[in-house]
Amino acid sequence: MVHVFAYEPRQPQPWDAPPPASFVTVNTTEGKSGGGIEFGVPTTYMQGKGQSDTPSGVTAQLAGLMASLKYSHPLWNWFDVKAALRATASNYATGYNPLAYGYGSIDYYAANTIRDAATLPLFAPAAVVLGREGARLSFAINSFRQSRRYTEVLFRFATRPRPQPKELTLADINTMGGHLVFSNLRTDASTYSYQVPSKVASFLVWFTQDVHGIFSRIESYSIIDPIEQ
Repeated sequence: MVHVFAYEPRQPQPWDAPPPASFVTVNTTEGKSGGGIEFGVPTTYMQGKGQSDTPSGVTAQLAGLMASLKYSHPLWNWFDVKAALRATASNYATGYNPLAYGYGSIDYYAANTIRDAATLPLFAPAAVVLGREGARLSFAINSFRQSRRYTEVLFRFATRPRPQPKELTLADINTMGGHLVFSNLRTDASTYSYQVPSKVASFLVWFTQDVHGIFSRIESYSIIDPIEQ
């Protein structure tokens, strides 16, 4: 089961808030956008089938379309359904944009043409900083558990990396200056405590990795801003 929620925050959300991993946020493309939104749906989508000009209305419409995708792809899990919608949405090529409905307007028809979950791109976990005690930083990690996912991995960079529009290899990340910090080896742990290096500014980036050693691309929300002891 997956919950679909209307994106209607009562106050502005942090611009770098990640879109949810285990549920869905959506609004009309004529409505509010911001940090943590995942999709937009035009009020006239599908020639008025399920048409609504309210956030709640397009939320119900997206829930129905996701159910249709799941029915057409019975071997997919809900993360695969979300991955297919993300990969075919209007902003995927340029990257997640909180000012333009996250991954953008959905394309149900394009998502439905994808057959094999193994061809879906990897998506990073929704990881946020819970707090800090001394030199130790605590994370909450919500894994994006699509079929390709093997583990979550944390890398440290001395300078802020740029978002990357493609999946990466370990060599790619090392060339960018990334250093492996942690891999949870597919455990069910949802928290991680990181010891901040002394006198070293660090940008932290969370990735999802598959069994072939391929890593998810870098989205703006994957980058945790500089941390220094």
